[in-house]
Amino acid sequence: MVLRDNLVRRAISRISISSRNAQRRITLKNPMSITPYLPDQIRQTRAIHVMQRQRQTLEGLLADVDRGAVTGLHRAAQRLLRPLKVVNPYAADLSFADEQTRTRRDHMKYLGLISSIALLHQYSREVKRVEHQGRVIEYVEVWPKDIALANKLSSVVLGRTLDELPPQTRKLLIALQDWIRGRADELCPKVGDGVIGRHG
Repeated sequence: MVLRDNLVRRAISRISISSRNAQRRITLKNPMSITPYLPDQIRQTRAIHVMQRQRQTLEGLLADVDRGAVTGLHRAAQRLLRPLKVVNPYAADLSFADEQTRTRRDHMKYLGLISSIALLHQYSREVKRVEHQGRVIEYVEVWPKDIALANKLSSVVLGRTLDELPPQTRKLLIALQDWIRGRADELCPKVGDGVIGRHG
């Protein structure tokens, strides 16, 4: 275990960021070095360039017109929604990650997502009314299935924002951890897992 931890620590401490950071390249300063170039990022950039060039063609012009029609349809659908309030009778029973201060903002996004889902279903829900200070307030209530859908969506959407690292850095860290573990397995088989943390 000690030998493997030393290998992992040595490999981590010998990482240097290339001066040409624009290429997002790292070099391990030892004979067993690798140079990952984050091919996903390159593929994504190429795909964006292809899409940008495509928009300059006749097909791209027609696609823009179609996009405008779809956007208009969505706006018309939004105008069908009444500006009702949303009440969540399950709000007190919900929980959310609270280890980081940034989750204060993300928690409101999560609650807003639940309310949005309930609001979109307003025509299939009973519109309830309450009188308060001489005014009648109309609202719809959140159902458990709204929360279930919000949980499913938030794990994809908010899951990224709750990570301490940007997505590309997280991918690089995972690739680096896998490579170091693979090399440690080759050099020191049958030894317990070394752990790579934020502080090396």
